[in-house]
Amino acid sequence: MALFFDNNSPVAYSCPPHEVKTMAGKTDKGEKAKVRVKRPTAQKRMLQSEKRAMENRAFRSQVRTVLREFDEAVESKKDDATATLRRIYSLLDKGVKKGVFKLNTASRTKSRLVAKLT
Repeated sequence: MALFFDNNSPVAYSCPPHEVKTMAGKTDKGEKAKVRVKRPTAQKRMLQSEKRAMENRAFRSQVRTVLREFDEAVESKKDDATATLRRIYSLLDKGVKKGVFKLNTASRTKSRLVAKLT
């Protein structure tokens, strides 16, 4: 059920879902401003998109943290650099599988890390 607003009162009235709601006020051209009502499926897709974006951001952050650890291990000539490299490989492969990273990006990153290690 959609809502529309009368210009004279701030009360919302219900109308069929295929109609648009009219906001109090006018546009620059003096016409009434019309705003389309979002369908429940569109709202759900927006929520899913935001959730996915947050998860992807957290995953990328995790990968960057491990990359920093690898750089520090290589600079200090530690033996745990290879273990960290294995973790990075795993994370990058999971990222490709989830669609967070493209395959070529992950491959290029892996190649550069191995070159750094040797």
